[in-house]
Amino acid sequence: MAQWPNLSLSAFLVVEVVRLLWQPAGRAGSVIEGLSVTALLAWAVDEVVRGVNPFRRLLGLAVLGLTLASLLGR
Repeated sequence: MAQWPNLSLSAFLVVEVVRLLWQPAGRAGSVIEGLSVTALLAWAVDEVVRGVNPFRRLLGLAVLGLTLASLLGR
């Protein structure tokens, strides 16, 4: 049975939909991207710390690692 995404994952999804539909440039694009990354990192850390099972904790760790690697690779 599926469960509704938590607030940080919901925020990430909403910001990503806005980014894909609007495709902002300049400062607005930077703000949208920052909000997106922040929400995704918050979700990943929350899953690592409070995940309800090992799969969710590992998923959070994987997303956290990939997101940080992406940020460091810029």
